[in-house]
Amino acid sequence: MLNNAHLFDTFTVKYDQLRVAHPTYRSTKSNSRIDFIWSSGDVISNFAHCDTEDVLPSISDHSIVILKIDNFLAAKSNKRNIPTKIVFDYDKMSDNKWSDF
Repeated sequence: MLNNAHLFDTFTVKYDQLRVAHPTYRSTKSNSRIDFIWSSGDVISNFAHCDTEDVLPSISDHSIVILKIDNFLAAKSNKRNIPTKIVFDYDKMSDNKWSDF
């Protein structure tokens, strides 16, 4: 279903098969990666880093999943050369100005 929506698991994109080295769930019996960050292609093509952060076992048995992305939505300066509009004020024209024109 997520593939049909064109969403990607950030850890699979970043680490491929090494993603198992970043478990998000820890228990006395096993470790596994059950927490994900799914992202669109536009966002994932701009990600800078992903990782997991362990927390105290008394708080949770899950790690925090972190995704850092570059700010690709930042407003960029408009570098287009837009011609300026010339406005004529005909009321200020005199016969001499018309003849010079």
